[in-house]
Amino acid sequence: PRRLHVLAAPGEKDIVDARPLAPDDEIVFMRSDLGSLPPRGEAPPGSRRGALIEIDRGGAAALFAFDAPPPRSARRYVRSNARGDRIEARSYTLEFSRAHPGILETLRLHPLETEPPPESTTLHAGPETPDILDRVKIRISGRLLHVIPLRASERDMEIHVEGLRAGPVRVVRGVRQRVRLMPGYRSPWVDEAQIFYPDGFEFPLWFAKPPAMSQIVTRLSFRVGPDWSPAARGMRLQVAGAEAPFVVDGRMDVAERALDATRASWSVLIGEQAAYFSWLDRGSEGDDVAAPKVRIRYRDNADRPDAPENHPGEIGSLAYEVHDATGLPAGDYRWTVRTLVLPGFMPGDAPMVLDALGPATLHQVIEIPPGPRESSP
Repeated sequence: PRRLHVLAAPGEKDIVDARPLAPDDEIVFMRSDLGSLPPRGEAPPGSRRGALIEIDRGGAAALFAFDAPPPRSARRYVRSNARGDRIEARSYTLEFSRAHPGILETLRLHPLETEPPPESTTLHAGPETPDILDRVKIRISGRLLHVIPLRASERDMEIHVEGLRAGPVRVVRGVRQRVRLMPGYRSPWVDEAQIFYPDGFEFPLWFAKPPAMSQIVTRLSFRVGPDWSPAARGMRLQVAGAEAPFVVDGRMDVAERALDATRASWSVLIGEQAAYFSWLDRGSEGDDVAAPKVRIRYRDNADRPDAPENHPGEIGSLAYEVHDATGLPAGDYRWTVRTLVLPGFMPGDAPMVLDALGPATLHQVIEIPPGPRESSP
C-alpha cells in the first residue's frame, strides 16, 4: 500500500524486464502518440493477440502480445543516469543533490520549437539553457514537548532512494524521507514517488500521522518549494488569485507584499523558453475542515538570507506553507505536487491548462484477431 510501482535498486538490473506482465504491472503510452482508428483487422505479423484501446478525447492505441517480441523502438522521451539523480527530458533537465538525494538543485527548461534528429543522443535541440533553480528548500519550525525550540531544514533530513524505473516514457524514483527532530527521535517516514514525464513531473507523497505525535511536536509549521537562482531574474511569476504576474527581480514591491495566496492552489513561472506550471492536489483529504490550511508563500527579496542555500537571498521563492500542522488529525494522507513545462504560455491560460489536465477515460476496447504468421527462414 505504500508503493505505486515496482522498483529496482538504483544501478541494478531492472528485474521486471525478465518476467511476463503481472496483474500489478502498468503499460504506459503518451497521449500525444495516439493515432486514428486503424482497420480493426490489421495486426502486425507474429502477433497472437491484440486489442484496440480507444480514448474518449480522440485517438487510439493498439496493444499486441507476441511469442517472440519485436525490436524495441529507439524513441525515448526521458532518461536518467544509473543513480537516478539526473533526469533529462525533451522539455527540461534536472539534477538532485548528491548529499540530499530527494532535494532538487538544478533545473533547466528547454524550448520546444525544434526537435532533435532521431539519431541524436540528446532529447532536446539547441544549446544548454541556464540553471534557474537555487534549490528546493524545506523549512520546519515548532516546539518539542512544548519547550524545546525546533528548527530544521533539508540538511536535517534522512533521505533514501529506494528504487528506480527508467522506461522510454517515464522515469520513477522511489524515495523515503524523515526529519531528525532531536537525538533518538525522528518524524514518521514520508514516502514519495517522483515520476518524470517528457513535459513535466509529479511527486505524490503519503504519510501516516500517529496519534502521539501531536503530544511530542507542537506549534509545527513547515514550507516546501523552489527558490530560484539569479538566472531567473526577469521571468514573471503568477499565483492563483493575483491580478497580474510579478516580475522576478529580487525586490518585493507593493503588489507582491499585498498578495493573499491563502486559498491558492497553483502558480506559474513564465520565461522566454517555457513556463513552469505547478499545482497542489490534496486528494486524500479534500475539504476536511480539520486539516491544516495550505497556502502559497511568495518572497522576492535577494537581500534576505535563507540558509542553507546556494545563492544568497530569496529570488522569486515560492513555497507551499502550513502555518500550524498540529491540528492535523491522526491518519493516512496523500498529497501530490504536479508540474508541467509549457511552451507559449500566456498569463490568462491557467484555466485552460487546468481543464485540459483532466484524466483521459477509456471509451472502448476492441479485440483484434492474430496477425499473419511469420514465415520461417
